[in-house]
Amino acid sequence: MMEQREVLARLMYDDYCVAVGGKAFNGDALPGSEEFFTDPSKEKQATAWCVAADTAIGFIISENL
Repeated sequence: MMEQREVLARLMYDDYCVAVGGKAFNGDALPGSEEFFTDPSKEKQATAWCVAADTAIGFIISENL
């Protein structure tokens, strides 16, 4: 079972892809989250999206809202 942080990271990544028109800075098509998060060559980037999800989760549950 996928942990919740990765579920959120994948949702955030997919929304990012939509927001930038589905293209990378160089014009290449961005892969969907299923492909992106399971591609060993993109492990570092996928981990970064999980870190961003951790930040979002921490922000939401903090008392600073």
